[in-house]
Amino acid sequence: MLILLWGVAACSGYSMLKLLYTKQYRKSLGSLLGFAYTFICYAAMLAMYYYLPFGMLLIFLVLPLWLGGLCIGVGGYHIALYFLCNEQLEATYIGEQSSYGGNGISVQYAIFEYTYAQKTYHEKSMNSERYRYLKTLEKGRCYPIYINPKKPSCFLVTKRIQLSDVLMIAFGVLCCFLPFL
Repeated sequence: MLILLWGVAACSGYSMLKLLYTKQYRKSLGSLLGFAYTFICYAAMLAMYYYLPFGMLLIFLVLPLWLGGLCIGVGGYHIALYFLCNEQLEATYIGEQSSYGGNGISVQYAIFEYTYAQKTYHEKSMNSERYRYLKTLEKGRCYPIYINPKKPSCFLVTKRIQLSDVLMIAFGVLCCFLPFL
């Protein structure tokens, strides 16, 4: 168990530093805070394991709280984007960017070009979009997008609260109450 905790803490810290260098996550404070939260929680669990008499038992109480907090944070961040990106404007669709993960999983982000407050932006969306939806968009054509007026480089293509985000928050709340049952 100790080796697993050390390994996950090291991977989490490495991932956090690696994401600092990518443009998409540099403009997304929420993802950096999520990785920092994960790293701090693992460090706290390691400290409990080493310095408290029944540290291993406390880890099994803290682990559901950590997981619940992470799920609430991710789901809450996506729902917060729905409320923050509230100004609609027309933008030119440039294309999509796919990110491939393990086991052939890919995520598609729409790339748009738009002008806001006399500044031109060439950015990809904050949330991934469905592949079927992106195939209906034509390159060079204008579509409505929703931007965050305080941070115009952040935008959403479709403004909707997804069921997966609501379920993630519900799962997080359930995990937070699990140690107290």
